[in-house]
This record gives sequence, C-alpha cells and structure tokens, in this order.
Amino acid sequence: MQELKVIDVKHTYRDGDRPNVVLNGVNATFRPGVFYAIVGESGSGKTTLLSLLAGLDSVQEGKITLDDKSIEEITKEKYRLMYSNIIFQSYNLIPYMTGRENVDVAIDIQYKHMSKEEKRKMAYEALEKLGISREIADRRVTSLSGGEQQRIAIARSLIGNVPIICADEPTGNLDEETETKIIEIFKELAKAGKCVIVVTHSKNVASKADEKYIIKKGVMKLNE
Repeated sequence: MQELKVIDVKHTYRDGDRPNVVLNGVNATFRPGVFYAIVGESGSGKTTLLSLLAGLDSVQEGKITLDDKSIEEITKEKYRLMYSNIIFQSYNLIPYMTGRENVDVAIDIQYKHMSKEEKRKMAYEALEKLGISREIADRRVTSLSGGEQQRIAIARSLIGNVPIICADEPTGNLDEETETKIIEIFKELAKAGKCVIVVTHSKNVASKADEKYIIKKGVMKLNE
C-alpha cells in the first residue's frame, strides 16, 4: 500500500425533500505506518467519511483512491476483503459465541481451505498477541469486559492482514485505563506498517495520534 487518498468527496443525505450535505469537498491523504484521528462534533460528517474509507458506502461525488485506483474500480467487495477492515464502538461480536469462535468466523471467510485445527491455532495466536489468553478466549463474549471484547473485535479485524484499519469510536464504551491500552494497540499496529484511521470524540485518543484531522460542517483539514 502506498497512499489512500480522498479527492474532493461530497456526500448528501435526503432529509425529506431537503438535501443535507454532510461532506462538502473533502480532501485528505492517509499513509501506511501512521495512526490518524478524525475529530469533530456530532453530525460533522466524520462517521460518513469513515464508512466511505472502509468501503461500506459508495462515493457520490469525487473519489477515494488506493494507490491511484478508485475503490469503485477495485470494487467495494474486493476492497473490504483485501484492503480494509472496520472496528465498531459496539464491538459487533456474535453474543452466543466465545471470543475464539468470533475470530474463527473471520478466518472462515479469509481461509476457506484451512483445516479446523489450523484455524483454531490462528485464532488463539491472534488473540494472544492482543493480550487475550486462551482461558478468556474460550469464554462467551457476553461474560467478558468491554476492553476484552474490543480486543477480540480488533483481533478479528486483523485476520486478513489488511493494510487499512478503520475504527469508529472504538473506546467510547471503555474506561480511561482500558482506553489507554487500546490506544497502545493502535500505535503498535501503525508502527507495524498499518494505516490506522480512528474517528473519535476522545481528547485522549486524538492527542496520541500521529496526525489529527478536524472535520467541521463537512469540511476537513489537517491540524498542524
């Protein structure tokens, strides 16, 4: 991966008969090895932008390119499979499964021909790298703390070894100590060469990012 670029992106929602412009000519560049924070008030357009960067939504005007090729040209399906993953504030884990089984689901999608034992080993190793022991990994996720669930969600997002990690308010439900630990994980991921993009309201998260973008009324600029 070279650069992920946002080029004059505009996005509008319909509010009844009235258009609601949430992104109004956004330009930005995201590079591998950098931990980015995007901050702004509620309704400023930051979550919409993250959805576009993660390939969850389609660009209406302008374009988003990866190594000079637009997401539409790559196709959103291939882009999500090979290049990006997203971590949500609500974790989005399957509640009746264990932590390891949640990671198994991602492995099943990425590595269809791998044996059951190989998949299980990969899941445990991914979780252990994020401080989730086998004992915790074998518990149902509803019995785990918020920090443990978020680590499992991060481990799941890393299975495909994609270069772009997007996160939408990933520490919003966590206490300050756990938030700090999650920030360190993101910093380590960036240090390992990932492009980490986090939308956040947290001043703590924003202050620890390598670069911070501020979005206001659909317009974004780099905080220098």
